[in-house]
Amino acid sequence: MIAGVDVTHGLVVLSLSGATNLNLDAIPLAASPPAVGDQAIALSRPASGGLDVGVGDVSAVGVTVTTATATATANGPTTLQGAISIGAISDPGADGAPVLNAAGDLIGIVDTITQAPAPPGVTALSLSAAATLIASVSGGAGQAQGTFGVVSSYLDPARAAAAGTTPGALINSIDAGGPAAAAGLQLGDIVTSVNGIAIDASNPFDPVSLGLSPGDTAEVTVVRGTTTQTIAVQVAGPVSSPSPGSS
Repeated sequence: MIAGVDVTHGLVVLSLSGATNLNLDAIPLAASPPAVGDQAIALSRPASGGLDVGVGDVSAVGVTVTTATATATANGPTTLQGAISIGAISDPGADGAPVLNAAGDLIGIVDTITQAPAPPGVTALSLSAAATLIASVSGGAGQAQGTFGVVSSYLDPARAAAAGTTPGALINSIDAGGPAAAAGLQLGDIVTSVNGIAIDASNPFDPVSLGLSPGDTAEVTVVRGTTTQTIAVQVAGPVSSPSPGSS
């Protein structure tokens, strides 16, 4: 039976009762997040049958992507934080399909596919975000996901060093009236940790990935210029008409 569905992210959780001798083997989870240049393999089974294999390299990690597709809910466009971009051609219906590394371990789940005339590619939920969403769907939470009301991009150590700053989530935009704006976060702030969890490629600045729900209060450590401070931000629930690109 179907235990839960997240239409926006193409996830369905199935519950098996009394099933025996199915010989179902779980895909092993990757021990570490992917890095730029790693090989990635998107597997899907098209409606026409057979197996579709899209192979490419990871082109970016910690990506913020806003989608406004037919699967978007009445709450507006969906924004993925900490996503993975892969330079691969895949079946257009592959959302929800697993993405593996060269060793065959799971590193993410396909969320969107782009094709010509746009540059072909795959955007995938990171493993941490996917695991949190699956747990949420399994618990019947559906679309009740929290938001900080920001769009951020991950500055990895190399890019941060080149810019003379600190690794973390760089705040690119803030929703007016959202929780981050109310708490005093500013454009250009770099979030380095939330509730003591370091923000990196595995843990993006995103309530879903961090296991936070609407109403939770997060202690957000922020680098602003030459100062570091901790700001309490309360996670908000979905709104009826968010600003484009919000999450």
